[in-house]
Amino acid sequence: MGGGVMPVLEGRVADPTDPTKDRTVRWWDNGECDYQLLHVSHSIDIPELQYDVRTADDFVLREGCWYHIHTVTVKMATTAETPQFGLDFFTDCNGRPGEPLDLTGEIPGSPFDGSAFYEFELELTGVGTGDFEGLFFYEVTFLVDGFANGYRRLWLSPFGEGLGEYYWVSANNGKIQGRKGQYLDIFGDWNDIDAPCLTCGNYCTDFCFEIDGQECKVLKDNSNFATEMGPAMHGPPNIAGYGPLFFYGAADDFQVPPGGDLEICKLQVWVASNCVPLIRAALLEGECQNPVGDPMPLGPPQEIRNVTALDGVPTHRGLPVYRVTWASNSNLPDLQGGRNYWIQVGFYGSTSSSARGYWLFRAEDECDGINIDPARFRYANRGYPEFTPYEIVHNVNRRVDHAFKLWTNPKPVECPDAEPGAGTP
Repeated sequence: MGGGVMPVLEGRVADPTDPTKDRTVRWWDNGECDYQLLHVSHSIDIPELQYDVRTADDFVLREGCWYHIHTVTVKMATTAETPQFGLDFFTDCNGRPGEPLDLTGEIPGSPFDGSAFYEFELELTGVGTGDFEGLFFYEVTFLVDGFANGYRRLWLSPFGEGLGEYYWVSANNGKIQGRKGQYLDIFGDWNDIDAPCLTCGNYCTDFCFEIDGQECKVLKDNSNFATEMGPAMHGPPNIAGYGPLFFYGAADDFQVPPGGDLEICKLQVWVASNCVPLIRAALLEGECQNPVGDPMPLGPPQEIRNVTALDGVPTHRGLPVYRVTWASNSNLPDLQGGRNYWIQVGFYGSTSSSARGYWLFRAEDECDGINIDPARFRYANRGYPEFTPYEIVHNVNRRVDHAFKLWTNPKPVECPDAEPGAGTP
């Protein structure tokens, strides 16, 4: 593969969610396989035989939602006795597949050359032979563990690799969701599936695939952060040090509406630091405008992005600004409806007196600067053994919020196994 720049959505989770856990729901079903059409989708990367004829179909990410794609399942047919399969994602370009898309954050920037763009782990289930002589049919589940946000139309293209014939099974023949299926010809152009078959019946078709994972929405958006170029005047205090985990730190709150319980999909905070790998976060219950109880750790972050270096964000008091992300770890605590919670952030375990870590404040606004309760600060060695409102913390002396953004989704309903037809909505 050659060089180039490719769009990257989000970093890959270091501790992927197990797709078998109850956090997975089917949020896209492109229709039942009808076997009306098998269209070739095949990549051969052998010098004397090299060619690619790909098939792709589209799906939509809804406005305001953030998606954790756990798995993609397709039906494929092949003559190969030991089949090999791959999967690629693409952006949309005027109703056809556009640029290859990295949903995992692990792929070096590279233009699409027709071969496998990323080797996802996969699971194969044989579903027997059909009326098409010499073909074996497989249900192929790709373990994607990727991230994307809406609103956008994206394309996916499953394909076979190596010798043999490989085909993607059609769905909803004559009824399509979004755009009809597309194929990549030997000249590198995408075309409507019915283009080469204008005289051989109705080939306006979609293809058979399902996507499982999490479809999440923003619960609280405090992401409008502020940085300070000058000395420490009324800015966030240093929350880096050496001591027990969560013994000190800063905290800000959010509200879960009444109703069903929620899961945490993703949490992002904006910080400035010279020891950012030490950052940790926890959840605390809220009681009468204050965080209480034992911290519920969120574990190590899944992505730390230097937005000063990569996105041109100004420094904060000479330190680079980072966007730190926790995402879809199955160990994250559930959130009860009708409750307030607090997020605590700190930098723990430094042995250097020069360690600095600041959870940036949300930018002030005349009437929208405080969302629920003002943030709190706790650091016993500095005279604040309990969480204390910033308006009485030295060098701050004002009501402020911290900068963070939180995505959640409803916790799937679990029905007893003995109940006929039990399942999750």
